[in-house]
Amino acid sequence: MRKLTLAAAALVLSLAGCGLLSEPPGEKDATMTDASSIDTTFTRIGQSGYIDLSLELTNDTDQPLLILDADLVARDADGEELPGVRVRTAFRTPLGGAVVMPGVAVDFVQLEGEGEEDVRDVTLEGGLVAPLPDTEVAAEPVDLVPLDRRGSELEYDAAATQVRLDNPNPVDVRTRVVLMVLGTPPEGQPQEADLVRDDATVDVPAGGSVTVDLDPGTIRLLRTRGRDAFVTLRPVAAPPS
Repeated sequence: MRKLTLAAAALVLSLAGCGLLSEPPGEKDATMTDASSIDTTFTRIGQSGYIDLSLELTNDTDQPLLILDADLVARDADGEELPGVRVRTAFRTPLGGAVVMPGVAVDFVQLEGEGEEDVRDVTLEGGLVAPLPDTEVAAEPVDLVPLDRRGSELEYDAAATQVRLDNPNPVDVRTRVVLMVLGTPPEGQPQEADLVRDDATVDVPAGGSVTVDLDPGTIRLLRTRGRDAFVTLRPVAAPPS
């Protein structure tokens, strides 16, 4: 297993300070497992109406999980590793950027390097999976509704000035608002996020809603890139602060 990055190490220390990790520093807690225990399903080109290059991560436990500093490995149709391809994700789930609730969480892959057109699978390797016993289970995703400056609901995110986050769960959900800009791909190639930007992180109360004013940088990107690309605002279950 490769060494933790400074960011992941800091997160481990933070979790240890919260009582999640009971072992002395540097030792793996008995409740933690290798990230390869998380099943992944990669879809290169999605069905109509769905975003391409999706990566489903399955949490078959009964509690929220955080993945720490795991590698994503690109593979071809025969399952062979493509070492020249760098794999990242929009929401940074394999690096502790998002909570994986029981069930299936979805992130979106970004590929770069020689052989990226040959990628047909992405697997999770190394890293750790940490349970979050103090984080309550949110069985339903938080819904994001784009709004104009008067608070009226919009059909498309490109014209949004605000967003409303609606939480159908009986528990509070800490949520990131993430902007994704997807470029126009060559014929037969998947549409990929060529820009990802965090706008805000807020706590959405149980059974309630929160309205978030988008920052000027996000609004500018929605307006300018929305003319020639697909822009979307996504709610992501955020890790504890």
